[in-house]
Amino acid sequence: MSEPTLSPLKTWSHLAEQRRRPSEYEIVSTNLHWHTRGDQAFDIDDKGFMNEWYREYRNESPITHENWDSFRDPDEMIY
Repeated sequence: MSEPTLSPLKTWSHLAEQRRRPSEYEIVSTNLHWHTRGDQAFDIDDKGFMNEWYREYRNESPITHENWDSFRDPDEMIY
């Protein structure tokens, strides 16, 4: 019995649900910050310097948004 062959993704996996080819802007500007996943930004000691810094200056900042990755530049500028 042979196993079915899976076809490779034709785009980045986090953009695949759009069911269309992503623009160059979407490819280079979405989900770039892997450390925005919660209280512990890095896989090091929870009390480590970098985790404390991110907790104080990012998580407890007066400027907040429920999903920073949802921002899109209206002009779709690529630098």
